[in-house]
Amino acid sequence: MNQPKVSQYIRARKRDEFSSSSIYKGEGDYESAVKCRIQQNQQLLVSLGFDKPICDQLYNVHRKNHTRSHNVKRTKDTKVLVPSRKSKRLAGEVPTENIEPLKVSERGLKDDIAHSEETQDNETYHYSPSVDSYVPENISTPYTLKSIKTTVYHLGKHVGVEDPLAFQFLSHDSCKFKHPYPIGYRATKREFGRIWLMGIERLENASPMFFIQPLEEHQEEELLQGKQIPKSEKAYTGYAPTWPWTQACLKSKSPGRRISGPLYFGFSDPLNVCKVMSLEGGHELLTRYQEHLSKESCKRTQKTLSTHTSQNTEE
Repeated sequence: MNQPKVSQYIRARKRDEFSSSSIYKGEGDYESAVKCRIQQNQQLLVSLGFDKPICDQLYNVHRKNHTRSHNVKRTKDTKVLVPSRKSKRLAGEVPTENIEPLKVSERGLKDDIAHSEETQDNETYHYSPSVDSYVPENISTPYTLKSIKTTVYHLGKHVGVEDPLAFQFLSHDSCKFKHPYPIGYRATKREFGRIWLMGIERLENASPMFFIQPLEEHQEEELLQGKQIPKSEKAYTGYAPTWPWTQACLKSKSPGRRISGPLYFGFSDPLNVCKVMSLEGGHELLTRYQEHLSKESCKRTQKTLSTHTSQNTEE
């Protein structure tokens, strides 16, 4: 015979207590039972020590202060009191009569600014001789540039100094170094998960053409053997080093990316620029270009002086 469990006895006892309680005997008995329960609960709270409310500050309740995040900089609004500018004209004061020293100082300031701008313009056209210190002795192709990881296989050759369109092969004024672009230049760069061959060719109209194309496995061995790889049909071309790389970015999975062509071609590295300038005709072409600029600036100054003199004679 199965005996009842202890939990069954407890449930039966509770059921008997509820049935025998005064809650089910009427409304009056229900209210008295509720009051009795409230008194029992209050006695229980007193026995546990919770007879007084928390607002009497008997219990020290630690409340966490709301602090700002650690990565947020606390900036105080500091207002700098700057005195307002006083105008002599608004104050009714008479202006300075002797204004000649002011004109002289202003003229000297303008001369200094013009001189600094002229020196900056000249510095952009001059080849920096300080890059010679970067070049170690007896370095030959192929070599990999440490700054951009571009491997140069062929330096090529410069266009003739006497060529009437030789100045078109010079780098842009916004480039880091002023140098001529050699014809037949070949280098490689890994980008977009593959190796790209970069090169410079000359078109029929004597302007340089820059191109990049995917490098095949057998072509890398040909480059190491010293062979010149021509431009293929898959190549991206342009009249500036950045143009072909921009086309490659637009065709890739990241069309919004921008790549500096002179940087990837290796013309922002001082070692490579010095090697390019060491080719035959590099320094001569750059000096010829500087002489051309000086002549053009002299012509412009003479033209402005002639216009000023003609205007003064007419007046």
